[in-house]
Order: sequence, then C-alpha cells, then structure tokens
Amino acid sequence: MKNNILLKIESWKKRNNVTTKPLYTPLLESYRRAMEFKKGDFSSNLLLLAYPSEVKQCKNWLIPCSKETPRVLNWYKLTEEGKIVLQDLNKSIGWNSKEMNDYFFNLQT
Repeated sequence: MKNNILLKIESWKKRNNVTTKPLYTPLLESYRRAMEFKKGDFSSNLLLLAYPSEVKQCKNWLIPCSKETPRVLNWYKLTEEGKIVLQDLNKSIGWNSKEMNDYFFNLQT
C-alpha cells in the first residue's frame, strides 16, 4: 500500500511540474495540514507556517496571509492555482492519516 501512495505522489509531481523538493515540500505540507486540521478545506487561511525562504519558489501556489516578514515564520494560504494543484493530489491519493503522516515524516528527514 505504501508503494502505491509513493507512485501516486510521484505521478502527481510530474503532472503538476513540482518535481524539485523546494517546490513540492511546502505543497505537500499544506495538503497534510488542510486534510488533518482543516477538514479538507483548501480555502482556509493559516494553512502553512513557514519561512519566506521555504516558499519563495512556490509563489504561484502559496501567498502570505498578511505582510510577509523576512527571516520569521509566516502564515501562508493557497492561491486559486494552488487549490487546483492540491485538489488534483486529493483526487489521486485520497487521505489516509497514518500512511500520509508517515510519508511526510520521512520526507522531512
């Protein structure tokens, strides 16, 4: 089962052209937070807590919720394009809390 999710995520990365780690890591973390804490609401504010340097390559998909402060953790939300990309991921893999949290934990190490 775990390999099946990995294959689906790899397919999603290629399909949406998010193949480098600085691009897909913030998006996958946003997906995890939306599904785990926001009940799948991709329109929610305060979706990702990250440094501006972590999301600088994802400006097409993530925007700050308020004024962005350099070198400080900021809250980000999805753009319309970001919502479409994460909805595509949700259609591809669905949400299995344990397997996905294991995948995200291993991604960070």
